[in-house]
Amino acid sequence: MSDEPVVTSLLPEREAAYTRELGAMYQGDSSELLQELPENSIDLIVTSPPFALQHEKEYGNEPLSEYNDWFMENFAGEVQRVLQPHGSFILEIGGTFEPGMPERSTYQFDLLSRLTDPDDPGFADRSDGLHLSQDVYWMNTAKLPSPVEWVNVRKFRITDAVTPIWWLSKEINKEPARTDETMHKLQLAEQVAAEVAPDPAADIVEAILRGAPLSEDGKYYTSERKELIEIHLPDLVDEIHNLIEASNKTPSVFARKVIAAVKAGKEVPYPQPKPEANNQRALREYSESHKDLIETGEYNEGERPSGWNIGGDFGNDNNGAIPKNYIEAANTASKTKYQEFCKRYGFEKHPARFVPDVPEFFIKFLTPNPPYNDWDRGSFDRPVVLDIFGGSNITGSLAQELGRYWLAFEMDEDYIRNSELRFMNQEEAEDRFGHRVEDENIVDDENTVDDKNTNLSSFDEENPATSN
Repeated sequence: MSDEPVVTSLLPEREAAYTRELGAMYQGDSSELLQELPENSIDLIVTSPPFALQHEKEYGNEPLSEYNDWFMENFAGEVQRVLQPHGSFILEIGGTFEPGMPERSTYQFDLLSRLTDPDDPGFADRSDGLHLSQDVYWMNTAKLPSPVEWVNVRKFRITDAVTPIWWLSKEINKEPARTDETMHKLQLAEQVAAEVAPDPAADIVEAILRGAPLSEDGKYYTSERKELIEIHLPDLVDEIHNLIEASNKTPSVFARKVIAAVKAGKEVPYPQPKPEANNQRALREYSESHKDLIETGEYNEGERPSGWNIGGDFGNDNNGAIPKNYIEAANTASKTKYQEFCKRYGFEKHPARFVPDVPEFFIKFLTPNPPYNDWDRGSFDRPVVLDIFGGSNITGSLAQELGRYWLAFEMDEDYIRNSELRFMNQEEAEDRFGHRVEDENIVDDENTVDDKNTNLSSFDEENPATSN
């Protein structure tokens, strides 16, 4: 169909369960659907699979003793194959205790070791495994004491409220992120190279990339180099000076590559970070104390006992704080559109839903924002986000909202049908399912409780225990 999203071309032999402008949901075994995707076709995979729990849940989960073999044999190699070289794999993988004992299982850490071992059988016929870019943790601040036996009854353990998230990448390098600042510098470098002879152009570009505010002892942005700019590029003097003064130095290894290209008359290279990542896309709001610091400019500069040197730019307003490696989210939303629609039209909600904060953070952090004028790294004109355990498709709905292409895989037909509610407004939902309101067979699942994470803080919470 002509109105199908472009991402359906990645699975030409499959019919989507439903589509939207930017994505498609497919019903089927994700291990089989992964095999049908082209190599190097996906920019980001974000998922929360069924965890290895002691009791089988309605959505299905593998036993603890077999879990890691199941995951490696069915998913690891295919995830590595379909990721773009710059791609990332985000795996939210909760923990459990050993059966009948107050001993914590290490299964998710053992799985991490296998995912980063290129010699693991799960990567048979692949040239490499995956790389751990960073470990991140989701803290559910509303989690009630659990597991019940060890925390509430015997009272000799503490509440299990933190879930590991492994950020894995297909390849890894040291190139800088493609920030607006970096791209501006490189566009200026291209202009300098086009208008100035190679040797002075290289000196000017070095000042742009590695300079500091003009001063008597300036190493890269010297008065002599400013004079070169005034002679050769009089219309750009203020722009170049302001950019140098307001921005950080470009990493020296990459800067040398650019300078060498300018001097040799070659094309100016742009950074190709692996994995694609930019923490400026996911800045957090400053704390009140940091806001006060920026406003007053009062703080103690100098070296700390730890060795950190707090410099003069510590009080700059950079539009937000760089995120730390944990995501704090209570996950107690009880009146989301999805929940309200499920209740109204008599659908059973997915019992273990992704907390939205997790996929939203990683989509922003690991894929660029629209518009995609400079996007040249993927299969299409914008990045593709995939969730291989789609569930109620929180990942797909967030990717759609954020302007990325998306795919989602899910085996259960009921969960797929319900997940489409996330993409409907009230008029669309009423037109599609309004006939169900009067159906006397509708079952109200308002008091259905999922005990996968033994989290009873809200009957309606978006609980990311297994899938989305």
